[in-house]
Amino acid sequence: MTKPENFSTYNKNQVILTSGRLVFNAREDSLFLLSKKDLAVSTVGDVHINVGLPGSKSSIFIVNSNRIQFGLESKGKLEPVAKADSLLKSLKSLSKALNKFTTSLSTVVGTVELAALTQISTSATALKNELNSFDKTLNSIPSKNTFSI
Repeated sequence: MTKPENFSTYNKNQVILTSGRLVFNAREDSLFLLSKKDLAVSTVGDVHINVGLPGSKSSIFIVNSNRIQFGLESKGKLEPVAKADSLLKSLKSLSKALNKFTTSLSTVVGTVELAALTQISTSATALKNELNSFDKTLNSIPSKNTFSI
């Protein structure tokens, strides 16, 4: 975002409203804030965005942008946020593969015989295949457009 030019140095048409408090109320329909360039909201206090009535499940808050960033890059390294469904699917797949492997190995008892070595080898190969699949799913976890510090 480019920093908008200061009010006092801007030399084109502008409207400045100054008051102890300003309220814009659209009684019948929507309120639109439109800008050809940037839209800046600044306060030394909190910013509240309330959507819908308390208890309402039909109201949603939509942010439609090519890139969503939480935090300033100057404050730390930005990283993509994890997509929860993709992350859970991958972790469940890994957990299932490790569980199968350990269950298979837990049945190998006593001295190491050829049958036991075959079972260990088969289980290890199956785990390796599952881990290769798991590695491929890891690329779907980071968001491509939402970042945070």
